[in-house]
Amino acid sequence: MPAHAQSWTVHPFVDGPGNQMQPVWSPDGRQLAYISDETGTPQPYIINADGTGKWQVTNEPDGVSGAVWSYDSQYLLYNEYTAQPRDLIKVRLSPERNSVAGRWNLTNAPTTTLTLGWGPVQYSPDGSTIIASRAYNGWPRMRVIEDRDEDTTEGEWTPIGRDYGMSVGATSRPQAEQDLIAYAYHSNYYPSIPSELRTIQPGGQGDTLLLSSSQTNQHINRVAWSPQGDAVAFSYSYVTDAGIGVVNADGTGLIWLDQNAGFPEQLYSALPDIWSSDGESLVYSAYEDGCWNVYLIDRDGTDKRLVSSSDGDDQYARFQDDSTVYFQTNRSGDWDIYVAVPEPATLALLALGGLGVLMKRRRA
Repeated sequence: MPAHAQSWTVHPFVDGPGNQMQPVWSPDGRQLAYISDETGTPQPYIINADGTGKWQVTNEPDGVSGAVWSYDSQYLLYNEYTAQPRDLIKVRLSPERNSVAGRWNLTNAPTTTLTLGWGPVQYSPDGSTIIASRAYNGWPRMRVIEDRDEDTTEGEWTPIGRDYGMSVGATSRPQAEQDLIAYAYHSNYYPSIPSELRTIQPGGQGDTLLLSSSQTNQHINRVAWSPQGDAVAFSYSYVTDAGIGVVNADGTGLIWLDQNAGFPEQLYSALPDIWSSDGESLVYSAYEDGCWNVYLIDRDGTDKRLVSSSDGDDQYARFQDDSTVYFQTNRSGDWDIYVAVPEPATLALLALGGLGVLMKRRRA
């Protein structure tokens, strides 16, 4: 469980020119992927955990949005940013993970003047399937495709989940004999329309209601399985009174963690980077006093503790490990990526000779 520290040491990790956004850790904790527009358009970058080895993954003409790791830390998925149809791109990293060994367009959708995008996207835990929500003119529906290292087309993706509405926030269950996708379904895109929380197998079988719209009473678009696959966290973004909910995998035990919080600008997957590794705590942002702050809270809704606050917005919080939190902040004017370490962990790091690592992070 994360350290229950009274105060945290917070300092920049990546604060180069331009905006540094959307940090997400590789599952093995060795590298951070993020998006930076330092060259003029938002592009994917990777940096090592000690602050060294920063490199630009690709140079997409129209930029990219978001980055998602495969469970074996060997692949990245991301969306094209401004071009229509905003195709979904997959890259394989070299064994050393310091260059690109392959790049494929997974959608090759037809050009359109209407809004067309893919996301949130993620791998199934066994790496056999890629799951995404395809949004066409504001109306998304989940689709899946067998993972393979080759270009594919939009037509090769199989729609699953409920039709005649919107299916979003797909998250694939870890540590389970039978893979299970949790997703939110709502009949319209208006924020006033509450969502159902449902589960379904990747092949489209067993579509099951987990929570009714009267139980959620909010418009959900962010869903995340716990690392053990025994609970689902969910929220809507940019609604300050939407709240964060957690429910058991069988639909029982619904708990509201914080009624003034959400997961803003976050493409959460089932990777355990908003959950502590034991599944007992979550890291998130809450909108208070006119800005977003970062908090930790226990799964039962108790022991809410402040990690970071500023006059700006501290968002997109992620665990690297159970005592280190990374997030993006605009406290200095543009977006940078900061690291927060609880005071006891900082003292222990120094005692163990970790000053060099800490100072590298400060200089990054």
